[in-house]
Amino acid sequence: DGVMIGRAAYENPYLLATFDRDIYQKTQTVPTREEIVDRLMPHVENCLSQGVRLNQISRHLLSLFNGVAGAKSWRRILSDSRRLSTSGAELLQQALQAQQSIDQGVKELLAERAEWMADAN
Repeated sequence: DGVMIGRAAYENPYLLATFDRDIYQKTQTVPTREEIVDRLMPHVENCLSQGVRLNQISRHLLSLFNGVAGAKSWRRILSDSRRLSTSGAELLQQALQAQQSIDQGVKELLAERAEWMADAN
């Protein structure tokens, strides 16, 4: 069972965000994916200053937005070898902004569609 949880978590790391709340009934708020990226920034900067390459960090973050609008943009930016070799931690923020832009666009389209459907009825 532990292996299957590990596989699921690697494919969808946000799965573990609610673990403490769901398993241990902790009352702390669950961080958003965006908050997780923000919290990781000091760690990423520290690793980079110690000679760790950005791709060694980013590959573990590729699945963070699985199942969310804009996930493909997030993955595309964090998988781009040219960008990875010439950028620092700011690349995570660029990927996050791209993901959020698409996510917001999808939300707006869905709201417009719901409005249209309501008017049609």
